[in-house]
Amino acid sequence: MSKHRRRQSRDIDPSSPGTWGPANEATRRRAIRCPVQMLFERGHLGVEEVRAAREIERVFVALTAGLFAKASLQESRGRRVDMGEIAAMAHARRYRPWADALSARHKAGGPPLLEVVIDCVVDGRSLAAVERDRRWRHGRAAGYLREGLELYVAMAGWKFRAA
Repeated sequence: MSKHRRRQSRDIDPSSPGTWGPANEATRRRAIRCPVQMLFERGHLGVEEVRAAREIERVFVALTAGLFAKASLQESRGRRVDMGEIAAMAHARRYRPWADALSARHKAGGPPLLEVVIDCVVDGRSLAAVERDRRWRHGRAAGYLREGLELYVAMAGWKFRAA
């Protein structure tokens, strides 16, 4: 038996065949760390950017709620999902203009800021995973995430500069 197979067989949890054993605490912490929260804790994002990330996630989820499969009653099939008044206002006033601006910027040859923000904020993907998938160097995804959130804050008019 090769070394690899012996090592793998030791890591398998014998109480439940075919599954791996419990993860250690460091792995568990790493798995649940949100990129926005991590950048906020390190001082790279402000309170306004975190607020923008929460609103982007809330609007995106409300906007796409009818596209995903879910358990529901038979009588509600075919109905349009109500987005909610607050999410609809945020979508019309802030999210849509921001998404259109980032999309136009990307089509003109700019960085894919919208995709990075959606990947990290909505899908919860780590910055390292985004960089790995796009074959970028270390730190580029964090910069694009920060830039996209800062643009949302600026377009929303949430950040006021001191005179």
